[in-house]
Amino acid sequence: MIKKQKVGAIVQARVGSKRLPKKVLKKFCGKTILSIILERLRLISKIDKIVVATTTKREDDLIIKEAVDSGVAFFRGDEDDVLRRYISAADENEIDIIVRVTADEPMVDYKIIDNMIASYVNGEYDYISTTIERTFPKGIDAEVFSLRLLKDIASQSDSSYHHEHVTTYIHENKECYRILNIFAPPRLEYPELVLTVDTPDDYERVGKLFEIVYKRNPRFTTDDVV
Repeated sequence: MIKKQKVGAIVQARVGSKRLPKKVLKKFCGKTILSIILERLRLISKIDKIVVATTTKREDDLIIKEAVDSGVAFFRGDEDDVLRRYISAADENEIDIIVRVTADEPMVDYKIIDNMIASYVNGEYDYISTTIERTFPKGIDAEVFSLRLLKDIASQSDSSYHHEHVTTYIHENKECYRILNIFAPPRLEYPELVLTVDTPDDYERVGKLFEIVYKRNPRFTTDDVV
């Protein structure tokens, strides 16, 4: 019998952001950005496990508390070698297929990711992303790939840049992989729209928008946001 591959969302998160300190713990509608992301990931039917991958720094105890309070698993690893952190988090949680999400995207779209996972498990692609060529708003970002692929990257490159940014090696070596870029339908084609939270201005703008769409429908999608 062929073992079913386990799908896991791994969210990289830390409090040490420079432009907006502790941004993942800032709140919209009384909930932290990190807890909102975890809430939205739970809406994805094809995900078996959610893991918050943070650092071993003491300040990131706050991230661990948020993961525990949200009822999801956590992993602590190297602050700078995010690639190795992902590999170890997936290994520890027996995850075969990884959905990569960052902790500054409260608008992450569960329906888009569900479709990306469905495309991946068909077995035609090594890497599926919304960002090889960006057509969705910035902040509707996700990647799907295997743990085996990450281990391959780690064996191919010891560059600190590739280890910090996880999948840049794939973007730089597209000819080596079977890649699918997910393009936005025309109604959602707004790559200039920034929905990620990276600066104080982002926090104010996205917060106002989030309150509108969340109060109308907590299960909102990118259609509602646009």
